[in-house]
Amino acid sequence: MAQEAHTEEVAAEKALLREQFPGWNFIIARPSGRWWALRPGVGPSTVVADSSAELAAELAKIPAT
Repeated sequence: MAQEAHTEEVAAEKALLREQFPGWNFIIARPSGRWWALRPGVGPSTVVADSSAELAAELAKIPAT
């Protein structure tokens, strides 16, 4: 049950990131729990952070293309 709640929380966080930062793809690495944002073909193309909030803050610094 706890795993399902965590999975739903991660899915919701990813959906919010996709809404805020179109053109980026998001993954969470296991077991580290680090968040990755990937954008093909446009630099910078990879951003890594310890949480979805930190990732959003870093992505907000990058101009939209």
